[in-house]
Amino acid sequence: MPKSPESMFTTMLAKLPEKTGRPLEEWVPLLQAQPLHTRKERIAWLQQQHGLTGGYAMVITEKAMELESGITPLSPEQLVDAQYSGVRAALRPVYDHLAAVVRTLGNDVTLDPRKTYVAVNRAQQFALIQPTNRSRVDLGLRLRGIATTERLEEAPGFGSGSITHRVALACPEDIDGQVLGWLRAAYVTVR
Repeated sequence: MPKSPESMFTTMLAKLPEKTGRPLEEWVPLLQAQPLHTRKERIAWLQQQHGLTGGYAMVITEKAMELESGITPLSPEQLVDAQYSGVRAALRPVYDHLAAVVRTLGNDVTLDPRKTYVAVNRAQQFALIQPTNRSRVDLGLRLRGIATTERLEEAPGFGSGSITHRVALACPEDIDGQVLGWLRAAYVTVR
């Protein structure tokens, strides 16, 4: 059965004690005791001094910085709601249909909402969903070596940098067999 749309961040946070040997409540004071100021310095220190992967180092760093700022972060659901509000509210059915389709690719797929887009991950990010303007949602895909078409455009600098192509979607019906084929191809490229 496919996973719920729980964010990868939340999943990693829950697995933190098991994967790193310490709960967040121990990592944050340890990190805050260091004379490190930037996000990059903190992540590098956790990786170099404690052997953490980049993902777990990022989770600890983000939580530490969040606590320092005093700002309560939005939940994954609130992030998606914010993306599809106002002039982009009419695009919510496109996102909902696409998110449902993405979850059918495998039970290892996670949807990780960010401020302006939703990362679609397996072992790594293979797609992203972004409401680009009031009339379209862009589906970014990691498809190295795949030729562009009139519909499948190059996407340099789109999203996290690993995305190579994008497809514009204006309505749920735009998510057709061709789009599903590209999604499956992107899914199988990351393991």
